[in-house]
Amino acid sequence: SQPVGVVLATSQRLAQLAAELVDIKDQKQKGPANVDVDTAPTVEGLDPILLFRGDKKTTSKLLEEVPEGTAKFAGVFTKKSQYHFFIEPQTATAIPDEDGGLVVNLACQGIAHPHKVISEYLGLPRGNVVINTRRLGGGFGGKVTRAIPSALVASVCAMKLRRPVRFVLNRETDMAINGGRQEMKSTFEVLADKKSGKVKALNINLNMAQGCSADMGMGPLQAQLMGGTVDQVYDLNNVTMTIKMKRTHTPSCTSVRAPGHYEAVLLIETVLDHVADNLGLAPEQVREVNFKKHYSFLSTQNLGGGLLQPGGVHGNTLVPLWNKIIHDTKYWARKKKVEEFNACNKWRKRGLAITPAKYGMMRVGGQAAKLDILGDGSLQIGTSGIEMGQGLHTKMGQAALGVLNKELKVNIPLDRVKFVAQNTQIYPHGLVTGGSTTSESTCIAVEVASKKMITKLKPFVKLAQKMAAEKGKDCYDWFDLVAAGFKGTSPFWTADFTTLGFYRPEFKDILYETYGAAVAEVEIDVLTGETKPLYSYIMFDCAPCLNPTVDMGQIEGAYIMGLGQIALEQRLVCPTTGKLLSTNTWTYKPPTIYDIPEEFHIDVVDLRNQEANNGWDYINSALSAVLHGLGVFAPATKNVSKAMKSSRAVGEPPILFSYALLGAMRQAVLASGQVDPKTLAMPIPATPEALSAIMWGKEQKIGPLVAAEEEKALEPATESASPEGWEPGKVYIGSPIGLFGIIMIVSAVGGATYFVAKKLKYF
Repeated sequence: SQPVGVVLATSQRLAQLAAELVDIKDQKQKGPANVDVDTAPTVEGLDPILLFRGDKKTTSKLLEEVPEGTAKFAGVFTKKSQYHFFIEPQTATAIPDEDGGLVVNLACQGIAHPHKVISEYLGLPRGNVVINTRRLGGGFGGKVTRAIPSALVASVCAMKLRRPVRFVLNRETDMAINGGRQEMKSTFEVLADKKSGKVKALNINLNMAQGCSADMGMGPLQAQLMGGTVDQVYDLNNVTMTIKMKRTHTPSCTSVRAPGHYEAVLLIETVLDHVADNLGLAPEQVREVNFKKHYSFLSTQNLGGGLLQPGGVHGNTLVPLWNKIIHDTKYWARKKKVEEFNACNKWRKRGLAITPAKYGMMRVGGQAAKLDILGDGSLQIGTSGIEMGQGLHTKMGQAALGVLNKELKVNIPLDRVKFVAQNTQIYPHGLVTGGSTTSESTCIAVEVASKKMITKLKPFVKLAQKMAAEKGKDCYDWFDLVAAGFKGTSPFWTADFTTLGFYRPEFKDILYETYGAAVAEVEIDVLTGETKPLYSYIMFDCAPCLNPTVDMGQIEGAYIMGLGQIALEQRLVCPTTGKLLSTNTWTYKPPTIYDIPEEFHIDVVDLRNQEANNGWDYINSALSAVLHGLGVFAPATKNVSKAMKSSRAVGEPPILFSYALLGAMRQAVLASGQVDPKTLAMPIPATPEALSAIMWGKEQKIGPLVAAEEEKALEPATESASPEGWEPGKVYIGSPIGLFGIIMIVSAVGGATYFVAKKLKYF
């Protein structure tokens, strides 16, 4: 999976055919590739990350002594890598420009870094390199750093040939050379109260396969985020965690939707389910007893010792949200029906689970917006954010028209609003579009620019009213106002209707948290391990939505992407060569329409009036005033509307709730009676093959078999490569192609016979 060269041709097809003819033999590799997360060496220069909450000695002592009334359990957590599977693969077009410059049309999540890298690599001033990005066909973190190699390849080739070059990876190549989430394996020891399930101490040792590099620091950052937030919504006071970044002979892993946070939820929820199963307690009870319910003054959350230090607890709506979702879903009645179904069915079992989660957000200052009004009433909106399917342009238009229409008392037609591409000549310092906060930050920048535009337009209101009266209208409209503003202009004298908006948050508004929970019900086939999602109910506290319709789509998409990691998606690697085996949808299974829960509910709520605070809000406000007053932080953007400041991110947090599906699958597996609850270790993903192997005590064979076939393919071909007794040219039922051909022939003959019979009126 290591790129070693590029083939240039006059068409994509010719280039692909030529590339397939290249035979690369690596003589340096000795022995099998190192792809095992346990045995791989650590990444050079990266020491193990040691994180803790409470006193480390106390944690160790508790786990060693096991005080009376408590019990200690050991468990395992495993998770395979997940690919981004965006619709549009990595794409770049480079066009030589005048003065030895270059224009690059690039599908990326931020133009500033590719701009810097390309100019430095080619030895060109940055002013001679232009990056354009209009929109993406999906990103999910895979086009933050991974878009740069494609941009460089196209740029170097274009400058070499002095002609345009278009570089588009096909699906197989894209999947092979671009890493996804980190594969993980963890062992843990947990000490819990025997009666209640309250966790008293927890020690975690985690190995994280990073691939061949640290991905420009993104890998260690994700490890820090995961470890720092592993306590999630729970009151865990004695925790130690060691994370080792492992270097494997695979492509470098990179950010995937909700990096770090998602893995933290998967790990801690697995620990709590393990506690519940070993103590014979209900999983709901174990979660409730471990909630952070009661806050002492200035109590903190998160693990310390790393990049993410323990911070204040504020804006917590977990308890009211938990109680509300249990009530609205009629959870206990639904659980009773599941138990009744399982009592009546031997080979099909159902499971029900509920999972809470929180996601720590960070608003990054630096988003910008530019508004232009043209003479015919058209409104152009440009921003430093990039549209990649998250509804950014829709929300930006809504923000601009909401302010302009209200203050100017007009109704700007939507068909006159145009969103321009991100461009380094317009705004070269754009931040990465990611982390789910770009939409709200750019909308605030648009709001700032719109308010400036209002001050330019208001002096023309009286003239616009007069012009409207002359036309026999009772009130002026948008076009009258624009015409008034441009009245008297000429090629030698024009109006100034361009404004810029810039958003920089106050210190106290940089960090905030989102809370939510999900209920899931699934049904599994005990014989085959196949899983059918029956019911999912997501409740998400996102305060006032900027656009409920767009946000619903984001919540649905995030949850289903999580379903893929939980039940279907895994990157399979040949243990001998390190080559990726799952390079298309024959071997890699993203969710399809058949995987959508049969009953799917989403409830966005605003529980700001029920937030549990413990003094941190006052501390943050006072600290913010001091820091801004002393000039430590640059002046923040003023007069931001309450609706904009109160909205919360929706792009990434909902993926955390998908663990409810794994919890439900776990309960269904336990209901089969085929496994010991105390030793059950649910793999991620819990594919049909994996579940079948768990319930019937057999080793999972799918991955190793595929790898074995790959190893066989690497052996030198011989004349006797055909199976014994296999005659070339003869059709065999055992051959997929032969069987398909027979079915097609029978279908064709049957269809022709029916047609002739119909014509001869035999029917």
